[in-house]
Amino acid sequence: MRSVARLLLIIPLGLVIAFGAGSFFLMLATVMSPALASMVFAAFNAFADTVFGLAFNGEDPSELAIAASWQGFKLMMAILVAPVLITALASELFRIGSALLQMVLTGALAAVLPAAIIGLNRMPSGTETQVLAAFFLTGIVTGAAYWMIAGRGAADTVARAVSAPPGSAGS
Repeated sequence: MRSVARLLLIIPLGLVIAFGAGSFFLMLATVMSPALASMVFAAFNAFADTVFGLAFNGEDPSELAIAASWQGFKLMMAILVAPVLITALASELFRIGSALLQMVLTGALAAVLPAAIIGLNRMPSGTETQVLAAFFLTGIVTGAAYWMIAGRGAADTVARAVSAPPGSAGS
C-alpha cells in the first residue's frame, strides 16, 4: 500500500515541487547573474524586435512567434523538467536514495541537455560557461527539492518489501 501511495502521490508531488523550486531558482539566477541576465535579455530583445518589425511591415509574425515559443518551451523542458524526471525515474528504478547523486545527476543533465538542444558543438565561451553553470545549479536545486520530498524513500521501498514476511501485504 505504501508503494502505491508513493507512486501515485509522493513522487508526483515531489516532481511538481521540484519544478517550482527550479523555476524560482532560475528566475533568481537570472536576476543575480549578469551573464545569464544579458543572455536572456538579448534573446528576448531579438525576438521582440523581429516580431514587432514584421508586424510594422504588415507581415504576419505568428509563425515566427510560434517557432520561438516552441524553442523556448523545449529549452525550459531541458533545464527544468527533463533532468529531474530522468533522475527521479532512474533513482526509483534502481532504488538509489542518495541525495548527492540525485543533485549532481540532475545538475549535470540540466547543464548538458540545453547545450545539446541548441547544438553547442564547441567549447563554450566564458559567458556560455556561466550560463551553463547557472543551469547546473538550477538542476542541483531541483534535484534537492525532489529528494527532500520523494527521493530519500527510493532505497527504503525495496528494503521494506524484501524484509516483509511472506504472505503479508508488504509495502
